[in-house]
Amino acid sequence: MKLPKDLCDILVEQGGMLTSSDVGRSGFSRTMLSKYVSEGLLERVGRGEYVAPGGVADELYFISRRQPRFVFSHLTALFLHGLADRTPFRHCATVSSDTTVSRWMRARVKCFYISPALYDVGRTEVNTQFGNKVPCYDVERTICDIINSRSRMDEESVIAALRNYAASGTKDLARLGEYAARLGMEEKVRRTLEVAL
Repeated sequence: MKLPKDLCDILVEQGGMLTSSDVGRSGFSRTMLSKYVSEGLLERVGRGEYVAPGGVADELYFISRRQPRFVFSHLTALFLHGLADRTPFRHCATVSSDTTVSRWMRARVKCFYISPALYDVGRTEVNTQFGNKVPCYDVERTICDIINSRSRMDEESVIAALRNYAASGTKDLARLGEYAARLGMEEKVRRTLEVAL
C-alpha cells in the first residue's frame, strides 16, 4: 500500500504535516487514515496531526498555514532572527484584535493581540530552519514587543535577547526609535536600552 498522491501533496504543501481535517477535505475517510498509520505510511504526532514516517514537521510553517493572520513575534521571532539561545517551549504570535483565533490554536500558541492600525508595523517574512517562509516581525519590532510584554515573559530570555541585540552589528536604532514612537513606548524602550547598551 502507498500513500495517495493527494495526501503526499498536502504533506509537502504544509511543511511535512497534515491533519485529519485535511484528509477529510481531500475525500479520504478517517478509517483510511487509521489504516495509513497502522501500515506505517503516516505517524501520529498529536491529536489529529500526522507526519510521514520518521519525518519532522515544520511546525511554524504548519501554524502559519492554519492561521494566516498570525505574525510570529516575541520569543518565536527572537528564535527566527537568531537572537534566542533556544526554541520556545510554546510559540508566540501576534494577531490583530479584530481576528478570532480558535481554542485549539490558542492552546498551542501564545497569542498577543494588537490594534489593527499597529498590526503591520515591522511585519516581514523570514525562513524557518526548514527553509519555508513565514510571517514574522523584524528584529526592531520584536525588541519593542519583548520590552512591552516583559512581565509576561521569561526574564532570562528577555535579558539575553537585549544583550544579543546590543551586540549585533546589524541593529537599527533609528528604526527601533521609529517603532517605539508608533507603538507609544519611546520612554520605556529608551530606559530599557540604556541599561542593555
